Amino acid sequence: MAKKSITIGNLTNFHVYDDTGITDAAIFPDVVQVQAAPAGSNDVLRLGDVGGGGPVAPYDAQYVVIALDGDLDNERRLQVDSPITLTDNGANNDVDIGFDTTVDLILSANLEVGSSDGLYFGDQSTDGSWRIIRSGNDLVIERRESSSWVTKSTISA
Repeated sequence: MAKKSITIGNLTNFHVYDDTGITDAAIFPDVVQVQAAPAGSNDVLRLGDVGGGGPVAPYDAQYVVIALDGDLDNERRLQVDSPITLTDNGANNDVDIGFDTTVDLILSANLEVGSSDGLYFGDQSTDGSWRIIRSGNDLVIERRESSSWVTKSTISA
């Protein structure tokens, strides 16, 4: 092959290399540091493209992503099925994982509730809601009235 050079902005022959055996990438044996990079829309490298000159994440690392990207080699796409929801709030924001409360929840396994937790029917802070709790070896059925839980029935062991 032949000697090739990389030019960035007005830095001609920034890096000279022999392209023998290179099919689709240029590999630099050392870290490339940029003090001030061209910022034009047609430049090959812009300071903003590399996070303000800081470290750049490797393309071949393992990432969990919302959408697959052809430039990444080892990404895993995060997907959910109903009734779980996934909301991408955009760059520099959170991805929210939630639960769609408008659909039925169908279990194919046991539902475990901690010994000090309740199973609520309705909002636990709203009057008129019901709950079933365990008290020792008993099950207690309660209704929320005037901001307090009132026992309606107890099933003894």
